Amino acid sequence: MESVKIKVSAAKAQEIADFYGAEIITDAKRPYDLFQAVTPDKVQVKGYRTKNPNVFTIVFSGGQKAVLEAQIFVADPAAIVTSSQAQFADVGEQIGSDEVGVGDFFGPMVATAVYFQPDQLELLNTLNVRDSKKLTDAHMMEIGPKLMEKFESVTIGYTPDKLSDLVAKGVSTHRALVKLHNHAHMLLKKKYGLSDDITVFVDQFEPAPIYRRYAGDQLIANPIIFSTKGESHYPSVAIASVIARYRFLLYWDRMEKDLGMTISKGATRDADRSFQESIARNGLEKTLHYVKRFFRNASKYQNTESD
Repeated sequence: MESVKIKVSAAKAQEIADFYGAEIITDAKRPYDLFQAVTPDKVQVKGYRTKNPNVFTIVFSGGQKAVLEAQIFVADPAAIVTSSQAQFADVGEQIGSDEVGVGDFFGPMVATAVYFQPDQLELLNTLNVRDSKKLTDAHMMEIGPKLMEKFESVTIGYTPDKLSDLVAKGVSTHRALVKLHNHAHMLLKKKYGLSDDITVFVDQFEPAPIYRRYAGDQLIANPIIFSTKGESHYPSVAIASVIARYRFLLYWDRMEKDLGMTISKGATRDADRSFQESIARNGLEKTLHYVKRFFRNASKYQNTESD
């Protein structure tokens, strides 16, 4: 359980803001944000305006502690909606990011950061983006361009050559991935003039302390929430998941055309066979340009090279 939310009146929303000593947000550029605060137990509390001026949404993020925090303000526990019950745990203004290509022997490692605003939720629902990890590649190729057109995003990545060179120099793939996510956040903020107050959701692949250590002094100033299966909980991550996959598939299509063959995804024996077939068709040098050379699959090229 990542987050919970409650619906409250205007008076109750003000009471909760006062309880946490949070200032009411009046920035015209953030029409849906009411307040935000962090408890001593590291539970993030965010208040949102809705289209109904008499109804406000309060979101508590932080696992089981978030449930306990929400219970302070409701008489009926049934009024608390968990992330497993809600369509999304948090539909306020947010930045989210996701990556693709980490487990593929062929192809790049790509990360996308997305800026989402509450009034875009209806559009997102029409495109059926929730549970993006379950979407087929064909569907992602169909909706990817639409998402890029409608939502502000930045996609960056490492080519297989670049990533292989970094690993050869002692940079772990997880450290490289942290740098990728963080840089995507920075570029998105700069491109669209986004503030340091906007919460960033990261589809968690590394414990938060390690992520922050890897990012170092370059870590963005925004509050960051790490969530496994983030695409199921946060619309920004769901969108980022699809766009990243779409951009990855575009690269994959160009790669297959250049190599003149179909390439198996992942790092299984099928990928091994694709590797050997490409060497036979295109030669070792050209094939290595498209693979992550630090994968165990690549160890076989040494035998091929010595033959």
